[in-house]
Order: sequence, then structure tokens, then C-alpha cells
Amino acid sequence: MENATKALLIAAAVLVAIIIISLGVAIVSSAKGQVDQASTALSGAEIDAFNSKFDNYEGDSVSGTRVNALINAVFSHNLTETDDSRKVKITGSITTGASSKAKAETGSRYTVKCLTPDKSGLIKTIEINKNQVQGN
Repeated sequence: MENATKALLIAAAVLVAIIIISLGVAIVSSAKGQVDQASTALSGAEIDAFNSKFDNYEGDSVSGTRVNALINAVFSHNLTETDDSRKVKITGSITTGASSKAKAETGSRYTVKCLTPDKSGLIKTIEINKNQVQGN
């Protein structure tokens, strides 16, 4: 009878140890998930710093000279950026290729819109369209 009691106590101790280890593993895995999520999401300050390089040029009547400065800024950014998801694309009536820069006419006016199509909040596309000259 004494051996049966000791066996039951040992079995109970093993069961308690397994429950404690299981809880520890569950807590560690949930904490790891939170840390991974925090490290992949960008902070608001990082998003603002990224976007401020480009959204200063945004407007309905931007000069060709400022559009050329924007194109140079985008081109330089894309050359130094290693993460393809953070590269910026230019669309509209002025488009740039991977290795060459387009030039805007310095005497013309352009509409510049910065677009953020996904949840990251980063500018992904800049749309540049030449404004039509109003005639008589």
C-alpha cells in the first residue's frame, strides 16, 4: 500500500511538472509573437520621416524645377534602398525607368500626388501629371 501511495504522488508530481512546462511554453510563444509583430511594424515617426522626403513636393501647381528635384530625390532614394517594398515608383505623364531619369519641362506646371496604397503608411507611388494650359 505504501508503494502505491508513493507511485501516485510521483505521478501527480510529473503531471504538475508537465502542466507548468506547458504554460511556460505557451507564455514564451505568445510573447515571441508580440515581439515579432512590434519589430516588423514601423513606428509613426519612421513613417513620417520616410514620407517627408516626398510629400513636401505634393500640390496642384508644382513647377517643373520642383518636379525635377522630386524625380532626383526619388531616383537617389531608390538607388540607396535595399528593400524593394520601400522603393517609390513615379507614374503619370512623367515616368521614370529603372536606370534613367525623366525630366520635367521647367516652364510648365504639374500636379503631384503621393499615394500610400497599403496599411504600412509609406508612400509607394508618386503620380505626376502635367497641367493643361488654359487657352482663350
